[in-house]
Amino acid sequence: MWLNRIKEELIANYKEAEEMRNLYMRAIADFNKFKKRAETEIKEAKEKGKKELMEKFFTVIDNMGRAIEVINENKGDSEELKKGVEMIYKQFVGLFNEEGGEIISPEKGDDFDPEIHEAVDIEIVNDKNLEGKVLKRVQRGFKFKGKTVLPSKVIVGKLKKEEKKQGSSPETSEEEG
Repeated sequence: MWLNRIKEELIANYKEAEEMRNLYMRAIADFNKFKKRAETEIKEAKEKGKKELMEKFFTVIDNMGRAIEVINENKGDSEELKKGVEMIYKQFVGLFNEEGGEIISPEKGDDFDPEIHEAVDIEIVNDKNLEGKVLKRVQRGFKFKGKTVLPSKVIVGKLKKEEKKQGSSPETSEEEG
């Protein structure tokens, strides 16, 4: 009697364990399908984004090609060339801004800001108004979605230190004090 009861419990436990194992195996299979589907969707989204960006760049590339054709046809007409290059530059900048970019292009006299500028050189200045100011832009930088990616490279002004007056050397000062 008790042996039959233990045998029945053992069979019931075995069936329950088998059901749990099957549920576990199905859950793993479902998870693997989900993971594979998510990876595929991510890959497709990246490809779609690249394709859209390529379409935008192609417009600018096509205009650059036309500008080259105009150069070849109108040899020596620098005004037309200048207009064409400016137009393409504006297209590139527009595309850059549209995608979340922002060009950092400091001008002479702007305050030096270490968040967006990198001082590549310091130049001594006599004018105190130029202290800590951008004297020259060496290279533009850019931000992406408001965050600096590449700081602009600049030359910064530093005020020339005044020479000590004659007759007031450190030795003389100590003797007077």
